[in-house]
Amino acid sequence: MGTGGLGCVSCHGLKDRKSLGVPVINLTHTVHRLTPEYFKELLLNPQVTQPGTLMPPLFMGRKKADQEIEQLWTYLKELDQSRLPEGLLQTGDYEIKPEKSVRPVVFRTFLEARACRL
Repeated sequence: MGTGGLGCVSCHGLKDRKSLGVPVINLTHTVHRLTPEYFKELLLNPQVTQPGTLMPPLFMGRKKADQEIEQLWTYLKELDQSRLPEGLLQTGDYEIKPEKSVRPVVFRTFLEARACRL
């Protein structure tokens, strides 16, 4: 979704962030507004599914289009638990704030292998 990928953020905002360019619909509530089937059809053939849309046919002819669209849907379903994509994420944005509950906060990240000296 980010600038290093499909570039959805060029037109679509997420959460409280505006798009990087011409603003169109914010994708934050997509999974509550659309069905997964309609979402897939819209991404596969936007001009037929929604005549007059500015959405380009980004997935047309892609070998793994179904899998990529499913990954986007999953990301949007889990948006409240996910980082913003590249382009919308700013330094200091990702802060863990535990809520008052009995459940622990689990934060997973990828750390590059580094030699440790003790």
